[in-house]
Amino acid sequence: MNQLVKLTVLNIKRTFRDVSYILMVIGFPLMFYVLYTQMFSGDVEVNGIPWVEYSLISMIAFGIVGNALSNFGVSLADEKSEGWYDFLKVSPIPESIYIGSQLLASILVSTVSMILMFVAAYLIEGISYTPLEYILFIIIMQVASIVFLALATIIGQFGRSAKPISLFFYLGLSLLGGLWMPVIAMPEGIQKIVTKMPTYHFAEIAHSIQSKQGLNMKSVGILIVYTIVFFVIGKLIANKKR
Repeated sequence: MNQLVKLTVLNIKRTFRDVSYILMVIGFPLMFYVLYTQMFSGDVEVNGIPWVEYSLISMIAFGIVGNALSNFGVSLADEKSEGWYDFLKVSPIPESIYIGSQLLASILVSTVSMILMFVAAYLIEGISYTPLEYILFIIIMQVASIVFLALATIIGQFGRSAKPISLFFYLGLSLLGGLWMPVIAMPEGIQKIVTKMPTYHFAEIAHSIQSKQGLNMKSVGILIVYTIVFFVIGKLIANKKR
C-alpha cells in the first residue's frame, strides 16, 4: 500500500509539471465551455437540459477522455519504449502496483479537472448542484471512464506512435461522440454514428442525472461492452508483442 501511495503521488506531480498536458485536458475544456456558453442565450435547452449545464457535462467528459488517453495511454507507451518495463521486471515493485498507481493517478487528476470545471461553471454561469449530485457526477463519470482507460491500454502498445494515435482518438471520439455539438444539431446520417460512440454514452450517463431521469442503463451496458472489447484487444496485442 505504501508503494502504491508513493508512486501515485509521484505520477500526479509529474502530470501537473507537464504544461502542455494541463492545457489539453483542463485548459481546452474550460476555454470551449466559456466559448460555447457565450454563443447561445441562456434559455436554450438540449433534451430539456439548459445549454449552460448540458455543455458543462460535455466539456467535463471531453477533459476526462483526454486525460485517460493522453496521460495513461501515452505514459504506458513512453515507459515501454524507454525500457522502463524491463527495469520493472527486476525491481521489487510488482507490476500490478505500478499499473495501479498510474490508473489511480489518472483518476485523481481527472477528478481535480472535474472540480475545477464545476467551480468555473459556478463563477461564470452561477450553476450549482446539491452536494449529493456533485458526488454522483464525480463517482459515476470516474467509474464510467474505465472504458477510455481500457482504450488507453491499446494505445500504450504503440510506442512512439502513441501520442499522435491518442490525439486522433481523443479528437475523433469527442467530435463523433457529440461532445462538441449536441446530437440533434447534427445531420441525420451522422446522428446514427454518434449514438454508437462510447463518448456519447459516457456523457449521456451524466446527462441523465441532470435531467432527473436516473441512471441510463442502456448507456451503462454499451460502455461495459466497449470496456471488455478494448481490454481484450489490448491484452491480445500485448501478448503478441511478447
